[in-house]
Amino acid sequence: MKISSGSSALRAGYFLALWTLVRAKTLLNAAFVPAASPSAASRCQTQQDFLHRSPGEFSISLQAKKKNAPPTSSAKKIQVKLLKYVAGTGQAGEIIMVTPPFFNNKLRPTKSAVMITDEEVAKEQMESNEQQRQLLEQANRVKQTLEALTVQISRKAGPDGQLFGGVGPKLIMDELASKLGGEEFLGSKGVKIASITDPNGKKMRGDIKNTGEFEATVTLAKDVSAKLTVTVKAES
Repeated sequence: MKISSGSSALRAGYFLALWTLVRAKTLLNAAFVPAASPSAASRCQTQQDFLHRSPGEFSISLQAKKKNAPPTSSAKKIQVKLLKYVAGTGQAGEIIMVTPPFFNNKLRPTKSAVMITDEEVAKEQMESNEQQRQLLEQANRVKQTLEALTVQISRKAGPDGQLFGGVGPKLIMDELASKLGGEEFLGSKGVKIASITDPNGKKMRGDIKNTGEFEATVTLAKDVSAKLTVTVKAES
């Protein structure tokens, strides 16, 4: 049987339409995944979003991820205790935070600092508080002793009472140490004559130059000081 050219064209058109329909169904199945596979659907949606993003949106997304990324290990700081003064960093004894490269390259090679834990810091603080308590206790004890004393110093002087040599803080402290039998606390760091007041109640700038009765203020500790009477006489 001979098939006409018109029938062949009709049959070819039919198969082309059928192929197009099957192809369209396949594409639809790939694009829309059933609800039973949420992870696959999510991946498909993500791919579609990615393909439809503009270059500017993609750049902003990358910048946001970079900004929210956790710091690298080199950016994390460690706690150290300074062993001596370091310019631009701190004084000896200070607890500071520094980066590992700064500690390894500058502080540790020069023995300027050591790493210290929170537990060690707490222990040192407790020891410091105890030392401060003992210091204040000693300071108040010495204060009571000094304020009950009168220090007498004899120096060569002229008829008008003017001394041939001045009486300064060091001489007064030496007399105190001698009078108290070598009280060790008087040799402690920070214990000194803070000021001397003349008989008229005026604070003096220099040494005592005349005979008379003066008042010396002795600094014993932070917020603890004692006032004692210093009597300067002419040597007979």
